[in-house]
Amino acid sequence: MQRTQPVDPMTRRHRVRRILWVVLCLGWMICGLQAAETVLNPAPAPVVEKTLVVLGDSLSAGFGVDPAEAWPARI
Repeated sequence: MQRTQPVDPMTRRHRVRRILWVVLCLGWMICGLQAAETVLNPAPAPVVEKTLVVLGDSLSAGFGVDPAEAWPARI
């Protein structure tokens, strides 16, 4: 009587595929976490100075009010 070996449901080929799949999924998760970190902690934007020119009269200059309360100082 001849003995047959039991059939292993996880053949070597299936094991390799499963390991590759797990490694691939872990890689995707790591890339996703790094992308989320970049979105949650973006680099600060550089400060750019701008010049505003206003043509007007004494109301535009803020005459008659405290200089700190005039709208040019608030801008």
